[in-house]
Amino acid sequence: MSDTQPETIQRRCKAICDLLATRRHLRIQELARHFRVSSVTIRRDLTLLEEEGKLRRIRGGAVRAEEVEFSFDEKISRAKPDKEAIGRAAATLVKPGDSVILDSGSTTYLAARFLRDIDGITIVTNSIPPILELRDAHGVEVIVLGGVLNRTSAEFVGPALRRGLDGLHATMAFLGADGLTVNRGAQTATATAAESARLLTEHAEERVVLADASKLGRDSFATYLECERITKVITAGTLDERAEEECRLIRKCKIEIIRADHIDTKGIET
Repeated sequence: MSDTQPETIQRRCKAICDLLATRRHLRIQELARHFRVSSVTIRRDLTLLEEEGKLRRIRGGAVRAEEVEFSFDEKISRAKPDKEAIGRAAATLVKPGDSVILDSGSTTYLAARFLRDIDGITIVTNSIPPILELRDAHGVEVIVLGGVLNRTSAEFVGPALRRGLDGLHATMAFLGADGLTVNRGAQTATATAAESARLLTEHAEERVVLADASKLGRDSFATYLECERITKVITAGTLDERAEEECRLIRKCKIEIIRADHIDTKGIET
């Protein structure tokens, strides 16, 4: 059977993921010898797996996705149309008088683009991109949470973040995720990001996870929000078999799932 047949590619990619589960780093030449294929074929496999969020390409090979924290610019370039749809759907949940916590995810930043048009709301965030997006939104009050700057994720972290949240309780929090499963809840790629996100969840009445389809049914490094504490999940994009099954399990936990790509521009489900 050809190395490029879909069934062969699928089996090889699964085997690569199995290998990566036991080792932190795989090299292209090593994989080519193991599977008796060309390095070009392995590079294509690794690119496909990276697009699915299952690993991270590095020079000469690949590492587990959770071993490397993506920069904000890298995150926002991935599945951007789906993330924009999620951000638009999230904004339909907000009404004048509400207060909203935004974490440092790229999808929550895109939500800020739609929140800026709602007068009389308050945004609380430790993330620089939403602050810049909302700086001239005169109908929106912005509360900035300080701390130590994480340049990779463009957010403020550390003890000062906790102090800034003292006494605050928002209507809802919009939270990104690098992985979302019923067993482990909403997850991020680093322990630092998880600690900050966990703090934010403690100060909101509703906790809404914004996660494109590639994050559903997939685990990342650190849990920040257990499934039983999630109020809603907003997602968009093509659901593979694994994501479909995870959606079924999430609904079984009585968590509402909103398919953003099934909502028109007026916020009405189609």
